[in-house]
Amino acid sequence: LVDPCYHYTVLDQAWRATNTTTKVKMCDRNARWKGWYRLFYNGKSLQMPERCVPANKCGTHAPLWLAGPHPKRRQGIVTRRVCGHWKKNCCAFRSTPIKVKKCRGNYFVYKFTKPTSCYLAYCAGIKNKRRGDRSLGLVWTVLLHKHS
Repeated sequence: LVDPCYHYTVLDQAWRATNTTTKVKMCDRNARWKGWYRLFYNGKSLQMPERCVPANKCGTHAPLWLAGPHPKRRQGIVTRRVCGHWKKNCCAFRSTPIKVKKCRGNYFVYKFTKPTSCYLAYCAGIKNKRRGDRSLGLVWTVLLHKHS
């Protein structure tokens, strides 16, 4: 078996950041997801947020976040639920589950799937300094850009 920790596509799109609002909304349903991805923001490795992300962030209407904890390394590949926030409901959209794996070097890879609708996009989380939270949440907006 091929280890996704060493065989992944880099996803470095600034619009996916949890602190980003864009005029044009992206939809990850339009993306062709294939294999595993590692999230970056301006070259810095990130991870999906494990907390509800405000609506209209991550370059989309309903930002997708990981509804469950990231795995420990010994857990291998796990399946996690993904939620999209809309109209004050953190899980208004229950999108298709994704696979996640923790790798040596303290980073995560994700096997993204087509979101259930538009406009959803996976988020890339910017570091949250509160409560000693070291996680760089990457909230994937469910809006996939058309060029992929």
